[in-house]
Formats: sequence, structure tokens, C-alpha cells
Amino acid sequence: MSTTLSSARYGKTNVRVFRIVRQGAWHHVVEYSVEALLEGDISTSYTEADNSVVVATDSSE
Repeated sequence: MSTTLSSARYGKTNVRVFRIVRQGAWHHVVEYSVEALLEGDISTSYTEADNSVVVATDSSE
């Protein structure tokens, strides 16, 4: 019996992003809560324990 990895993705949820919108004398602070997902050909990280194809998500904060 053979197992195949059909797709893989990873990332972070609830990433807080702030933006300042400047309109003349008024400055509005806007906060977004976003989800950042990465996907691609990362099957070797699962099948061969090779994480060289994976970007560390803790450095994306």
C-alpha cells in the first residue's frame, strides 16, 4: 500500500496588521486580522524530513 501527499500548506492565522490612513489632518488607524498561508512543492519536508523548502512562519511576524 502506497501513500501519496496530494497537497500541503502551512502558515499562521490571526496575524494582526496595522495601517495608518492619512487624510489631511486626520489619521485613521485600521487593524486587520489576516491569515497567511504558504503552499507549494514542500512534500520533501514530510517524506524525507528535509525542511530546506519550508519558510519559517515565526520569522514572518
